[in-house]
Parts: sequence; C-alpha cells; structure tokens
Amino acid sequence: MFQVHCFEFSPFAENTYVLSAPSGECIIIDPGCYTATEEITLKQFIENSAFNPKALLNTHAHIDHIFGNRFVKDTWKLPLYLSELDIPLFERADQMAALWGLSFGGSPNPDENLVHGQILQLADGELEVRFVPGNAPGHMLFVSHSDEFAICGDTLFAGSIGSTA
Repeated sequence: MFQVHCFEFSPFAENTYVLSAPSGECIIIDPGCYTATEEITLKQFIENSAFNPKALLNTHAHIDHIFGNRFVKDTWKLPLYLSELDIPLFERADQMAALWGLSFGGSPNPDENLVHGQILQLADGELEVRFVPGNAPGHMLFVSHSDEFAICGDTLFAGSIGSTA
C-alpha cells in the first residue's frame, strides 16, 4: 500500500509527489523544486521520514516538472525515468525557462525510457505506466490499481481537465 505525499513547488505551483511504501522505500515524481528552500523541504521530509528513495520519475518534460531533477538525482543517485517522446522538450528546457524569465541549471539525462503498459515495482507495490499525450508528446501517468489512485502530471486539474500543448 502506497502513501502519497504532495508538495507544491516552483513559481508554477507544480505538484511534486513522493510515493512511499510501508518498507520505507519511495519514488519521487516530478520534482519541481526551484529554490534551495524547496530542495531542503523535500530532502528534510525524506530524511525525517526515514525513506529510502529508489527512483525518479517524470510524467513529462515541461520545466516545472523537471526543475529538481538534478538535485534529486545528485542527492540520492537515482535512475531517472522519462518517455523518449519528451526528449525534444527536455533538450529545450533552458529556452523554455528563459521564456518565463526563469533560470534552469539543466537536468541529467534520463536513464530509462517509460513505455505504455510498463510496470514499475516498489517494495510490494506497483505502478502501471499509461501513455496520455496531449499536454506533452510523451506524457505518462502512473496508476496504482491496488491503492486506486493515479499520478497524472498535467492531464487532470482539480475542477477541470488538464492542459494541452
């Protein structure tokens, strides 16, 4: 059974998720940490909870969802998962940040390609990867069937549908 922990980060008020299992293992999804304070908030939460991070997942490669990739990967030495269809967005992240008047220190390259139907294991739980393009070419969401939730990135917003490119 997963516990879902949500943080709102960056000037875009993006949702960053930590999914934890009873074993203490966790997955970090869409780390939008833009400031050092936001990085400290995430790190202290994980350390104070005695979680053991196992993977870094991006639902898609818009800048607000990848601001914290370098921090998370460098801090916990995690494999980074992203759909290869979002690599063009990923490669233009510096330019996209500049359009918003923001800086972006870059992200490490993805280690693993997410594909529709893939099953990601964490302790005794699993997430199914679903391909949901529209907001981004390679947008993926993560479904926990046993816990009846999905982490949707920007495909669904409270009170409305998600955004499209």
